[in-house]
Amino acid sequence: GCDLTMLKPLWQLFIKMENTTNQDQAGIFILPPLHRALTELFFIAENRAAELGALHDYFVALTTEDHIQHCVMQGLKNIAAISLAINHQNKATRFLNDQSTSQTKPT
Repeated sequence: GCDLTMLKPLWQLFIKMENTTNQDQAGIFILPPLHRALTELFFIAENRAAELGALHDYFVALTTEDHIQHCVMQGLKNIAAISLAINHQNKATRFLNDQSTSQTKPT
C-alpha cells in the first residue's frame, strides 16, 4: 500500500484555498493553476482509492481534528434546532444555550 497521510498537507492547502475562494466569489472567477491541479489530484486520488477498496482509509487519512469538531458541532446544532422546534429540551439544547450565553457575557 501507500501512505495516504502524505496527502494531508496538500489537502489542508486545498481546503484553505477552497474556503478563500468561497469567501471571495463575486461574479466570474477563474481558479489559479495550483488550485486546479489540487482539485484534479484529489479527484484522481479518490477514484483510485475507490478502485483499490481503500476509500475509508483515504478519508481517514485526510480528516483533521478541526473537521471532526466542525461536524460534531454542526450535528449538535441540527439536533438542538429540531429539539427546539418541537419544544423538547435535551443535552444538545442545553449545551448550545450554555455556549451562546458564555459568548455573550462581557469579559
